[in-house]
Amino acid sequence: MDAIDGYICNCFPGFVGTDCEIETDECTSNPCQNRATCLDQIDGFICSCLQGFDGTLCEIDINECSGNPCLNSGTCVDNINSYTCICPPGYAGQDCDTDIKECASSPCMNGALSLPNGGSATTLVNGFSCVCSPGYDGLTCEIDVDECTSNPCKNAAICTDLVNRYLCTCVPGFSGLDCDIDINECNSSPCENNATCIDRINSFQCLCPAGFEGTTCSGDIDECNSSPCVNGATCVDGVDGYSCSCVDGFIGDTCQSNINECASQPCENNGTCTDGIDSFTCACEEGFIGATCLEEVNECSSGPCLNQATALT
Repeated sequence: MDAIDGYICNCFPGFVGTDCEIETDECTSNPCQNRATCLDQIDGFICSCLQGFDGTLCEIDINECSGNPCLNSGTCVDNINSYTCICPPGYAGQDCDTDIKECASSPCMNGALSLPNGGSATTLVNGFSCVCSPGYDGLTCEIDVDECTSNPCKNAAICTDLVNRYLCTCVPGFSGLDCDIDINECNSSPCENNATCIDRINSFQCLCPAGFEGTTCSGDIDECNSSPCVNGATCVDGVDGYSCSCVDGFIGDTCQSNINECASQPCENNGTCTDGIDSFTCACEEGFIGATCLEEVNECSSGPCLNQATALT
């Protein structure tokens, strides 16, 4: 543009200077945001945005959560050029797409039963369930069930807890799984000599018939111990009794009676009989002699008659 003693240049946008020789640097004002790179253009600029930003000036933070990348109800937190998923319990992974296998650590104890899928527990969301072997309980089957709690052992037996069972240690006199059977000690027929057996707890009692004694009635009572036979008799023990073998001259159950040998009147001719032990004595009348006074005394035998007289008896 002509002027007095000169000219004026009317510059196109983007240039300055007397002759429009200087290109204007639009990046001088740092128009690009968020550390974007400014590229100067003629009468303009272009912002080269870092990843995660958009817009002419890179002023827009791209929301990576807009596509709902988090699964299984995970919460999405937008970051710069990224996102973070806050997973609910039981899930993991960048997008909460992994169901945590709580069974992977083998939490179930004591031989928990294997399931068809090869594990020993049922995998749940944020948990697990163990199928315990018989005799165990608890979340991880860590508890040995005490089968003795119900007091299954009877008659003062001692209960020992085992795995899925119990053992009763019976006191003497009882048997059976629960020690509920009273052992019949009479089954072995301990009583002798036709005695009656009465079963007791861990014992028996024999009711002996007459003449026997002892725990099993094996002892024959010696009725001769009391020396029932008298007058020198011999005692013979029997079953529930005795017999006396009397010496000569005595009779009776205990030989207590002296036999009266005079009862048969052995003395003749009015002789007087005196009873003795197994004997008798005769006191003869005058004119008789002998053990039984049977002999008449011959007074003529002494020749008392003189001068050839004849003696008459």
